[in-house]
Amino acid sequence: MRLRYRPAIENGICLLIATVVPLCLLLPCVIRGDVPVNAESALAYAPWEEARPAGAAADANPTANEQAQRYYPWFVFLASTEHVGDILWNPLDYAGQPFLAIWRTRCLSPFSVPFYVGDAPTALFVSVFLKLWVAGCCAFFAARRFGMPPALSMIPVVAFQLSGPLLLWSVLPISDVLPWLPLLIVFAERLALGQYRAWPGGAAVIGLMLLGGEPEALAVVLILAILYFALRTLREWRGITGTGVSLLSLGAAIALAHGIASVQLLPYMEFNRYAVESGLPAIRYAPHRFEFASWILPFLNTGSNGLSEGATITSHSGLVLALLLPVWFSLRPFAEERTRRRYEASLLPIVGLSVLAHVWMSLRDSIPFCGSVNPEHLLVPNAFVLGLLASFTADEWLRLGPHEIKTTLKRFLFIGPASLIAAAVAVLWPGGQAGLVPGPWWSAAFALVFIIVTVAVLAYNVVNPSIRGMGYSLATLLAADLLITFAAHLPSTPRELLYPETQFIALLKKTGGRVTGSTALADWPLAGSSVPQLFGSAGVVIKHQRDYRARTEDDPLLFRRSGSQLLLLKQEDIQGKFAPLREMLRIEQVLPTGAVLFFDTQAKGRAWMAYEARNVERYSPAEVSSTSPIVIEQGVPPAPLPADKSPGTVAVQPTDSNTKVTITLDGVSKGILVLADAFFPGWKATIDGAPAGVLAVDALYRGVEIPEGAKEVVFVYDPPLVKIGMIASAIALAALLVSVAVLLPSTIRSLKERDTWVLQ
Repeated sequence: MRLRYRPAIENGICLLIATVVPLCLLLPCVIRGDVPVNAESALAYAPWEEARPAGAAADANPTANEQAQRYYPWFVFLASTEHVGDILWNPLDYAGQPFLAIWRTRCLSPFSVPFYVGDAPTALFVSVFLKLWVAGCCAFFAARRFGMPPALSMIPVVAFQLSGPLLLWSVLPISDVLPWLPLLIVFAERLALGQYRAWPGGAAVIGLMLLGGEPEALAVVLILAILYFALRTLREWRGITGTGVSLLSLGAAIALAHGIASVQLLPYMEFNRYAVESGLPAIRYAPHRFEFASWILPFLNTGSNGLSEGATITSHSGLVLALLLPVWFSLRPFAEERTRRRYEASLLPIVGLSVLAHVWMSLRDSIPFCGSVNPEHLLVPNAFVLGLLASFTADEWLRLGPHEIKTTLKRFLFIGPASLIAAAVAVLWPGGQAGLVPGPWWSAAFALVFIIVTVAVLAYNVVNPSIRGMGYSLATLLAADLLITFAAHLPSTPRELLYPETQFIALLKKTGGRVTGSTALADWPLAGSSVPQLFGSAGVVIKHQRDYRARTEDDPLLFRRSGSQLLLLKQEDIQGKFAPLREMLRIEQVLPTGAVLFFDTQAKGRAWMAYEARNVERYSPAEVSSTSPIVIEQGVPPAPLPADKSPGTVAVQPTDSNTKVTITLDGVSKGILVLADAFFPGWKATIDGAPAGVLAVDALYRGVEIPEGAKEVVFVYDPPLVKIGMIASAIALAALLVSVAVLLPSTIRSLKERDTWVLQ
């Protein structure tokens, strides 16, 4: 009985380790009261600088920090939503924007679920843990499916779970895509073996990746899987018919996955038609040609005298994995045929992608649809694949007989020194970067220690072969390497410094309304403190929002139509283009930097009546002027309000919904109601319950033609493509469930007949 349950117990222990490791990584953050995100750069901006610790230097380039500028504010917004529909529209940036449609917001990613049930800091802990845990479990499952024992399966688990992209970019969308990669490789292997019933599982995996919000990373891992499938199919040739069925299964999985993700993809396609800046990922690593040193040694200086941080994060997968590559080529003639085929089908694609990454920046603009793919996207699959290959190598090493060991060692006497020479060239290669030098002496010492201990483990297992001894020893060595490399750089920010509630932020919230004024606001991630503004720092801009912002540079009085009575101005603004307004502004607060928060008593409210307008057939930004009536398209300009008639009153009613705005009217004449919230397709309006068309006012705001005596106007955001996407996703999910229900019995029957779940 004890022997019967031993494999299950060992599997359980390995999965427990894969659970404990991420908890231990996050525990120091919990103990210190930190949050796993790098967002202290926000303290360089005026709204939060008073909270910056004494003596701490301001971030020299805060706008480059995507985590603070874009992703954490989005998490804050997700955590603040009270209704399911609230994720459709974000009122905080640019007077409002679609939110679900941006895609990189990851509203529907399974790793975003914690943000719907908790506050942003706590939810981020849970989300990061889930990513690391799922990555470890998927890597373990994949290794076991490839026939690796539990102990050897821990090598890819550690390599993947502690990889740079997952650990250090855990806030970025790329970390929502990567955890599912091992399952995609398993799917490709099953198709190559003729297991066509696997296609629903492949569809589910690709669908989950699509919801991760990083299409560039998804494209690369799909290319990797397709290349693996192609190479394996050529070696496991099953005839034209078998290959054709495999290709149809692959196509069906990809098509069904897109159907499952339709609720995300269709709104994104519409949004992309109007966006001029859609939040493309910043280039986190632009390697020099043949800058391969970080593959081998993580212990190098970063900055002007060494390799970039991005090089280490994306390229370094562990010295242990690099050392096992020459070992594989030494024992390759004795490896099992199928293992050898799998090894080569895995290694060739990542070598090709890695070499391509080092010349990618000179090529990508000439390749259609690849302008947003960055070098790091081509490198992120390496950690798992190299970890899996290392487990193959260790497994084959343990299978060697006395004669095979002797021959392998002879081959290694040539391959080993050749590999060391290649490694030395890689470390010392200048890569086109002046001053590239190895780090301090202890860098080489660490590397030497890892080499000696790894060789000792291999040698010991020649004399006393042990699957557990080999697997857990190499996994421990690999964990030490990766933790030494990355643990000190894990993202964290003290909770009290994470968009702190400063006096300035408290004043903005107390005053209410959105903030506008200085163009510096475009860099301030006020959404991180849930403060609305006319600009935004997330790098996502619709064309008309960009044009309107440009017009305010020449005509700052247009801010009076923005629904904002708060103007935040720097000294150069006060002395420059805002000088004519100075006498009409009331000082609310003076900041230590010299910036001043003003209250504009003559600015219009969020909603107001316009009794003059100009109708244009084709909008041009030059048409918009603070000295001219509002500009509308496809509307009927109202008659001027008689001098003896009151303009009436307009009031926006409080609401807890982002997708509904109710406005009450009293004593208004026929005219145009202007709501200073962003216009976008999908907004609908009713006047006293009757449908009414929504106009684009000054191309940016919403308007509706009001008849005499109207009492209430309701704006509702109800984009048709979201509904169509929901229907398509529901149909695709139903098709997936039906397919699973139909195919599952035969799959279970096949597993029982083979008496193993190992892929054969």
